[in-house]
Amino acid sequence: MNTSTAKPTVTIELLDGDEARAIAAAVEEDNPGATVDYLLGIVAISAPSPMVVNRATVEMHLGGRFYNLRHIQEIVADFYGNLVASSEDQWILEWRH
Repeated sequence: MNTSTAKPTVTIELLDGDEARAIAAAVEEDNPGATVDYLLGIVAISAPSPMVVNRATVEMHLGGRFYNLRHIQEIVADFYGNLVASSEDQWILEWRH
């Protein structure tokens, strides 16, 4: 019997660019176990559920430039999980049963 308590992985794929790379760096910083793959035109970010994107961390990786987290939807190519919370300060993707 497998009694693994491993958290499911969620993934977001973003169209490559400065914002996608800043989001990837922020997710890696704020989510232990997160991984980033740079593919042709795509930045694939995976993390144990939940994946939290913090606006302050993204802005830090953009050199202090303001970033509205609602703009993530403009560069999303695909995602695996459920968007469960979105505010001015956080964007959260997780698996819900």
